[in-house]
Amino acid sequence: MNKNYLMIKTQDKREFLAPQDLLNDLKEFAKLFKAEIYLVSSAENNPKLNLNKLIAALCNPDFQSSIACQIKKKLFPEPKQKA
Repeated sequence: MNKNYLMIKTQDKREFLAPQDLLNDLKEFAKLFKAEIYLVSSAENNPKLNLNKLIAALCNPDFQSSIACQIKKKLFPEPKQKA
């Protein structure tokens, strides 16, 4: 069964899944490191990282994960609206 999660995509194209309740914390990270945050639907068996594991993974340039998910919406940076 699929559930909703956050996907963080870094400038070096690495992707991480995290629980939705980390959104406010992750926005600050995304601003500083120019990362993107998406709301995604993903199978429960994909690796999700709590805050401590996410920090360790982001700091490790060798960390790789393969995520199968469906992007529902880009959350950050917010898409520019047409005038």
